[in-house]
Amino acid sequence: MLKHSYHARLSLWHLVLVVIILAVTLPAIARPDDPPRQILERTSARMLSALQTYRPLLQDVPRYLFILVNELLAPRVDMDTAARLALGRHWRTATPEQRRRFTSEFRTLLVRYYSLTLLEHVDLQKFPADVIEFLPARRAASRYPVRSRIHIPHHQPIEVDYAVHRVAGEWKIYDIRIDGVSLVSSYRAVFSGEIHRHGLDGLLNRLAEQNRRLLAV
Repeated sequence: MLKHSYHARLSLWHLVLVVIILAVTLPAIARPDDPPRQILERTSARMLSALQTYRPLLQDVPRYLFILVNELLAPRVDMDTAARLALGRHWRTATPEQRRRFTSEFRTLLVRYYSLTLLEHVDLQKFPADVIEFLPARRAASRYPVRSRIHIPHHQPIEVDYAVHRVAGEWKIYDIRIDGVSLVSSYRAVFSGEIHRHGLDGLLNRLAEQNRRLLAV
C-alpha cells in the first residue's frame, strides 16, 4: 500500500488540504472575466455552509462525502494536467490506457483520502469563517498567481499558493504549493519510487488497492 509518510509535516498537510478543498470545490456563479482569487473567495464560505448543513448525514454514510467532493471537485480542478505533472517523465512512456487509469485512480485517491480526513479531523461547527485569508495577487505571469494564508488554531499561519490556468474559458487549479512545496511534486516523488520498484502497472494496482481500502473505512 502506498504510504503517506513522505513528508515530516504530513498530518498538517492533510488539514491544510482539507481547508483547500473547502475553498475550491463548490461551483460559483462566475463571469468569464472574474479573477480566480475572487471565485475562490466566494466559494469558500458556501462550501463550509453546505458541509455544516449535511455533516450528520456525511458522518453516518462517508460514501456520500466521496460523492459530494467528487461532484464538486470537477469544476475547479484540471485533473488531466495535475495527473500528468504528478506522473512526471513516466507520463511520456505510458500508454493511453495507463494514462486514463492513472488519472482516474489519482483523482479517486485524492477524493477519498481527504474526504475521510475531513470527517475525522475537522469540527465544522467550530471552523472559523476566516480560516482562509486571500492575499494580493502576484503578477499575471506567475505560475502561482493566487495567494492565500491559512490560519489553523495552534499552528503558525501557512502560505498556500494556487497554480491556475484557463481550460475552456474557466479558471482551474492544477497544482497547490504549501509553504513553498508543490503538492504534485510531492506525489511525483512517491509515485516515481513506486514505479522504480514495481513498474507503472504495479503503481496502478497499488493505487486501486488503496482506493478500495479507503472505500471500506
